[in-house]
Amino acid sequence: MLVSHVLVPRPFVPDGFEQQPGAGFHCTGTCLHRDGCKEYESLVHDFRVPIVVGGFEPVDILEAVLMLVRQLEADEAKLENQYVRSVSYQGNIPAQEIMAEVFEIADQKWRGIGPIPQSVCV
Repeated sequence: MLVSHVLVPRPFVPDGFEQQPGAGFHCTGTCLHRDGCKEYESLVHDFRVPIVVGGFEPVDILEAVLMLVRQLEADEAKLENQYVRSVSYQGNIPAQEIMAEVFEIADQKWRGIGPIPQSVCV
């Protein structure tokens, strides 16, 4: 069986990234059910970039964009979770423990990006 569970925060910020005025990130909630929002906290602080975790329903997307716009207008950079009904800050701790027991973190070639170290569980 070939299994690959990606670790989104690792490839999230490319080498040489510099914050651009008016830039923010809407992160999809499906990638964070297991790991939680905490994975993105360092990106907010290291790069001073606003990040909103959001869902997929049209109202979720609109609310997440509104949250980003409000941060940008206030010249803020913080992590916000619009998708609280599904994603927590700490994530699913029992699932994380099982994943750590069963899988190892490895390098992965990403389609359209290239190799990213430590970006997948195999």
